[in-house]
Amino acid sequence: GGIAPYLREGKSYTALVPDYVVAKEPENSLLYTKCAPGGSMATYTPAADLALMKRWINAGAKND
Repeated sequence: GGIAPYLREGKSYTALVPDYVVAKEPENSLLYTKCAPGGSMATYTPAADLALMKRWINAGAKND
């Protein structure tokens, strides 16, 4: 279950946005809140990856 099956090349963007990622709103993005401190995936998410994810979401979560 969860979002792991969607994190495959070619599927990840359309599978995550807008269901798990809200552009410019990391606090309202399930992907981010699960990986942020206190989230169920926080233990497995390096700080650098979390920062990159937050920048991407704040920049509009573009498919680039």
